Amino acid sequence: MKEQGERENQGKLKWSLVSWRALAPMVRVLMFGAEKYDDHNWKKGLKYTEVCESLQRHLNAFIEGEDNDPESKLSHVGHILCNAMFLSYMFLFRKDMDDRYVDKNLNPPVEIPPFVDFTETEEFKTWLLSEGGLIRTNYPYDEQDIIKDIINEEEE
Repeated sequence: MKEQGERENQGKLKWSLVSWRALAPMVRVLMFGAEKYDDHNWKKGLKYTEVCESLQRHLNAFIEGEDNDPESKLSHVGHILCNAMFLSYMFLFRKDMDDRYVDKNLNPPVEIPPFVDFTETEEFKTWLLSEGGLIRTNYPYDEQDIIKDIINEEEE
C-alpha cells in the first residue's frame, strides 16, 4: 500500500453522510421557486412562522396520503425539505425574520442567551464526560436543550 498523507479532520463536518440523491426533490422545488420568484429569492428573508406554516401544510398533506403538491406538481417531501432548509438558514443567518409569538400568559419564557456553539466549550465537554460520554437520547435535543441543562446545573 502506498504511503498516505495526513489530514486533521476531527470535529469537522462529515458531508459524506449526506445522501445527495435524497435531496433531489428539494432541488427540484428550489428550481420551481427560482422560476416563479427569482434565484435565491428566499435568501432575502422569510418570516419563521411563514416557513413553519408552509412546512406544516406540506407535512399534513403528505401524512394524509397526498404525494405531490397540486400547484407545483412536485413532491411534498421536496417542499418539506426546502422549508426545513429555509428555516435553518433563517435561524442561523436571519434572526431579524424571527416573528414567533411568545404567549405571556404561559409560564415565563426561559431567557436564552445568544447562540454559542456549546459543543466547543469546556462546560459542554465537562458535562459530556460527566454523562459517561453518552449523548442524551430523548430527541429532538438541540442547542437550546443543552443551554437549559447547563443553566439548570448551574442553579443546582
